[in-house]
Amino acid sequence: MGDLIVSEEALAESGISPGQTALALECVRSGKKPVECYEAAGISRSTAYAAQSNPAFTEYLVTLQRRAFGVLGVRAASTMEKLLESSDERVQFRAAKDILDRAGHKPIERKQVALYGNVSISIDLG
Repeated sequence: MGDLIVSEEALAESGISPGQTALALECVRSGKKPVECYEAAGISRSTAYAAQSNPAFTEYLVTLQRRAFGVLGVRAASTMEKLLESSDERVQFRAAKDILDRAGHKPIERKQVALYGNVSISIDLG
């Protein structure tokens, strides 16, 4: 997750403290909320609560999360591409199917609906 670090100048301008930076990185790494991972970030619980009310911290955390998903998305796509070259045809098929599904080419799911009982339709035109 080294790709997620923002320059120190940008952090200084945003009002994010080093402790809040560590907290945000730990949140992204662990997938937990700030009050659940403050110890791993090396800060106090009260600092974690204060960070949550800091709009600059929230914005920084969201930015880190988006970057992480972007980085991981590229890795996931690369993995699917490698699976297309698998020696196992079932793995190739599942990878191809998943890629097509995610690209919007998922087959239409058809459902048969049966209605039992008395049906009455009345149309009043007057």
